[in-house]
Amino acid sequence: MGSVVWREKLEEAVSAADAASSALTADFMSGSVTLDQFIQKHVDMRINHHALDLKRQAAETLLAGSGMSGGGGGSS
Repeated sequence: MGSVVWREKLEEAVSAADAASSALTADFMSGSVTLDQFIQKHVDMRINHHALDLKRQAAETLLAGSGMSGGGGGSS
């Protein structure tokens, strides 16, 4: 897989993790998830989101350093 494809896959994974976290928040706010369930799942989801985002940032740094970034910005 090319470097651009890896970056795109990481960006998609970061966005998906963020969307899942938002959906969980909506479920909690609607009352379909208890506070204990929300806290446990939310913490796990945010850890996953931030781990993926750090990997994306590291990939951006490495690709920029090698001159292969191909342009485009990332999400923060």
